[in-house]
Amino acid sequence: MNLMSWLTNPVLLSVIGLLGSWAIIVFVRCKFSPALQLRLQAKWIDAERIILHIEVENKSQVRVTRKSVKLQILEYPAGKKRLTEWVPFASDSVHAGEDPEFWRDPIELFQSNRCLYPGEVLTIERIEHLSSKDRLFHVGLQFKSKSSVPFLKFILLGHNEQWTTTTIFVHKDREP
Repeated sequence: MNLMSWLTNPVLLSVIGLLGSWAIIVFVRCKFSPALQLRLQAKWIDAERIILHIEVENKSQVRVTRKSVKLQILEYPAGKKRLTEWVPFASDSVHAGEDPEFWRDPIELFQSNRCLYPGEVLTIERIEHLSSKDRLFHVGLQFKSKSSVPFLKFILLGHNEQWTTTTIFVHKDREP
């Protein structure tokens, strides 16, 4: 076969077209997928109050539209032997054996912000009253986004629309 017959071969052209299409899809997914970094820190200010420092940073090159940002604080007995990283944001999603002392509904944060632009950082500090001394506090921060361009969800193959971070801390009087 000569070079011209290879270049006009329909099977070869189809394979090159498919590989080119996949390369474009991978490029678009890597370049335009949202990526957030969530940070959550706790600092006791006295025996009953804590300051929660909360940050959400858009690390991607695209705008991320906020659907919801929730903060969940659940209390567990201080002697709890095992507690996973899972913080339930709905009462029906509590794992077996990880029932909190009592259920608290999540708190909605950043309600006045519609979206995060590339490189933007949202920061707040909240004072929470937590008077239970013999407790572990399991705190979760969850950001849910909605796709600003709906058809991209299908192109990007598995667009992640939820980010969560968690931390566990003990009451100030029980810290070593």
